[in-house]
Amino acid sequence: MTNQTNSADSNDLELAKEALRKDVSLAEDLEGLQNDERFQRVFLENFCKTVVEEEAKQLISANEMVREAALEKIKAAKYLEAYMSYIKDVGNAAKEDLLKGDF
Repeated sequence: MTNQTNSADSNDLELAKEALRKDVSLAEDLEGLQNDERFQRVFLENFCKTVVEEEAKQLISANEMVREAALEKIKAAKYLEAYMSYIKDVGNAAKEDLLKGDF
């Protein structure tokens, strides 16, 4: 029974390590994308910045449909920013856990 318990613990530990490695890898992939000029131009500058600035102007429109569409675009851009921040934070925490052995 002890061997089975040790084996199960070992498997759980290896699965936890693998999950942490995937989080680190995803954060590193995102960092690579963010260093790519095309990604910066299309997503960070055009989508996250320009769309938010332009759509914010539409929020004062008398047309409710225009306001709602603008708000949805702003939400999408802000969600992308928050998601990228989340990926970085999780990756950094996973990297620290792997280095310390806290898992």
